[in-house]
Amino acid sequence: MPLRSGVSLRVVESGPVSGPPVLLIPGWGGSAYLFSRNIPDLAAAGLHVLALDLLGHGGSDKPGDRVRYSIAAHATSIVELMDSLAIRACALVGQSFGGRVAAEVAFGRPERVSRLALIGSVGFGRVSLDVSLRAFSAMMPPRLAPWLTRRSLFRATLRATDSRWRPPDDDAMSEFFAPAAEPAFARALLFTLRQMDRRPLDATRLRALPMPVLLIVGERDRIVRPPAISSPLGAWVREHVVVIPDAGHLTNFETPAPVNAALIE
Repeated sequence: MPLRSGVSLRVVESGPVSGPPVLLIPGWGGSAYLFSRNIPDLAAAGLHVLALDLLGHGGSDKPGDRVRYSIAAHATSIVELMDSLAIRACALVGQSFGGRVAAEVAFGRPERVSRLALIGSVGFGRVSLDVSLRAFSAMMPPRLAPWLTRRSLFRATLRATDSRWRPPDDDAMSEFFAPAAEPAFARALLFTLRQMDRRPLDATRLRALPMPVLLIVGERDRIVRPPAISSPLGAWVREHVVVIPDAGHLTNFETPAPVNAALIE
């Protein structure tokens, strides 16, 4: 889908066009494939499902301008995509970094978001290895960015997202790793990582959101740790959260059935 800013995003579509629209946003390094176990159930429930690849990811364009990969720029791309699809407002479902982007859309353009569902989302807890990630991404020169797309690193990262440290099967690994065939993907990953704000969001700002909000959290998510119960953010999370037992960071991929049920409800 071409956007008015001159780039194009890859979109996977399913379900009745007349149904309520829902836009699925994958996290850093992911693609629409992350929702492959959710799309059929959501479409069968009568929803018009659209899963995208963020700019720089999957089959979407991968421009060389680093300013395109900030959270604000990704949020702008989401709104531009909705314009291209002639969608006035829709439900947003974001996973991990995609959740942080979805929240940014909701903050800036609340009239465009009918509902907000966030799965293992950045901004709703402490990100593991945050300090190390900041230092690593700041020091890595772009010419070394292809290191981020080594198959062994992808495999290790996917194991860390699993509740029991299980490696992905061969088919899943091939799908997750497929974008690495394009050299510009590695550069986009680095630019996005450098500009990623991983700090917990302000509970006061979240309480001001006018749309219904759902948080879905894997009980064994070791990537985004839940906030302290005593904190304002922790109190806000308790009001909106569904905890999925025995699930890791990629909750919707690892345990799709309860996630799909929660989203449809």
